[in-house]
Amino acid sequence: MLSTIQYAILNSDSLSNLEKYVYPKIARMYGEKASNVKSRINKETTLMYYNCEINKLKKYQTKIGKLVWLTKETYKNALKDGLTNSTYIYNPVKFEVKDLPNISSHKKLVTIARLSSKEKNIDEMIKIVDKVFKECKDWSFELYGPGLPSEKSLEIIKNNPRIELKGITNNSKEVLLSSSIYLSTSLYEGFSLSILEANTCGLPVLTYNFGESCSEEVIDKKTGFIVSNENEFAEKLKQLINNNKLLEELSQNAFEFSKNFNIDIIINEWYKLFDGIGELW
Repeated sequence: MLSTIQYAILNSDSLSNLEKYVYPKIARMYGEKASNVKSRINKETTLMYYNCEINKLKKYQTKIGKLVWLTKETYKNALKDGLTNSTYIYNPVKFEVKDLPNISSHKKLVTIARLSSKEKNIDEMIKIVDKVFKECKDWSFELYGPGLPSEKSLEIIKNNPRIELKGITNNSKEVLLSSSIYLSTSLYEGFSLSILEANTCGLPVLTYNFGESCSEEVIDKKTGFIVSNENEFAEKLKQLINNNKLLEELSQNAFEFSKNFNIDIIINEWYKLFDGIGELW
């Protein structure tokens, strides 16, 4: 069945070439409005870009059986913008953890990101953790990913042996299973697979409000905390570090919540979509 379906993955480069597809029955969409992006990202440019993409889609949507958006919020925006043949399907977590790990024993903070990316805001994260560690002596912090933070952050790391740059990892599951709390200071995310992977490994997530999908990936005060500034980030981090009962409660919630993104569930959503498209065409 799947081999008979034309599947077009559309992004900023291929959207303008949509007419090359005769009848792409499914278009996977990643665009997002900028309504919740922090002011440090150029909202006007992002929104202008989004509107340009929407106009292109309106032109060609009669040739597409279904537009599949990555998040519920982008799907809702698409409906408001007149793209009525839309739906949404999340990306899956590709690995499974059968039993809830005992995360509180590790006493380790972790992040996995492009460390040189301005959008990931890693310098701010390092500054906050360095400050918190002056009060919390038994914990460590590991950063995984390509690139390097700023010279100022490298100086902080040099003077704080409990903060380590670990480089690129090819086994995020192993890294997360040996950690206790996942940190994100991203200013913008379309959809963060790293956060879902952290939940799957039972890690509560402490994050800034990184965009429209944030509340779909982190349930505030239940699977982690969504905060708005440095001081709040530091306070919530200290709260998690110093309260094992809270840490374990959020860990249980995050682990259960992650099951919504199990790969078998997501694959089944695609099968149902394919069946529906087959009936339409």
